[in-house]
Amino acid sequence: MFFARARRRLLHSFNQAMERMLSRRARAPLPRTLSRQSIYILPTRFGCFYALVMIVIVGGSLNFNNNSALLFGFLFVAIAIVSMHQTFGNLNGLSLVQVRMDSCHAGDRLHLWMRFATDGDPRNDVRIDCAASGGLLLFADDNEGVVSCAIDAERRGWQSLPPVRVSTVWPFGLFYAWGYFWPDARALIYPRPERGRPELPEDGDGLGLRRRRSYGDDFAGLRDYVSGDSPRRIAWRASAKRDSDGGQLLVRTLEHPSAPDLVFDLATAPGNDTEQKLSRLTRWVLMAQQAERRYKLVLGEKTLGPDSGPAHRDRCLGALALYGIG
Repeated sequence: MFFARARRRLLHSFNQAMERMLSRRARAPLPRTLSRQSIYILPTRFGCFYALVMIVIVGGSLNFNNNSALLFGFLFVAIAIVSMHQTFGNLNGLSLVQVRMDSCHAGDRLHLWMRFATDGDPRNDVRIDCAASGGLLLFADDNEGVVSCAIDAERRGWQSLPPVRVSTVWPFGLFYAWGYFWPDARALIYPRPERGRPELPEDGDGLGLRRRRSYGDDFAGLRDYVSGDSPRRIAWRASAKRDSDGGQLLVRTLEHPSAPDLVFDLATAPGNDTEQKLSRLTRWVLMAQQAERRYKLVLGEKTLGPDSGPAHRDRCLGALALYGIG
């Protein structure tokens, strides 16, 4: 137990030292390929035990002049040497081609996808680790593989991708080979939305909202589906007719003639500090998008809208995420 804890602490300290070393280097644009200058290899615990056994066998064979045992020992030493080259070759030539990161809110998990490619040789049991997340890299017939990971998004603003560790112990687990990618990729982290559903800042004590609920919404037309649209607004019958012509989904657009535009102003938003106000504005933007209301966002001298839809929502969330960040 003591040796296991000591080994974990040693490996953790070693990985931190390697990441600090990488942080002093410039981020590399993609694609990036591992080569012999960027791959490290060491024997595993099983490999160290294997080497000890081989030393005993070969040393005993020499001492007692036993040719059969000596042949047996050198055979397994040769297997270990071949295994070392196979483990190194399993990473040599591996390329990180593309990284895709989705935006999320602070406090959530940031999901990312990494696409790898090889120089044509098959690869086996390659593990990808990014921060505390990782998984096995599986290659398709076209020598390309995709791994998905999730890392913590701690604060709003731009978040860069931490170093990505690639490792393997294939084929026999005698050696551990690893390398690092540090791509120039980042994702925009939106502010953490306030919990609950606070009332929207309606003009006239919400009279416009009550009037809208009383008289209903008017059908305005059809438009192409955009990621983030509610499935309830999809015009399935019209989409089926268009799909026969090779088109995409259609979404019903509604007019709210009696609903006034909402105004979300940072100066008048409730909250004790700027972060609380940004959290309230983020929740209002999400609620207005869900209700399909038109709204305007005012951040000091910057004004967005009035408008509605997923594109306007993303613009507002992006402005909230970068507010006050140089």
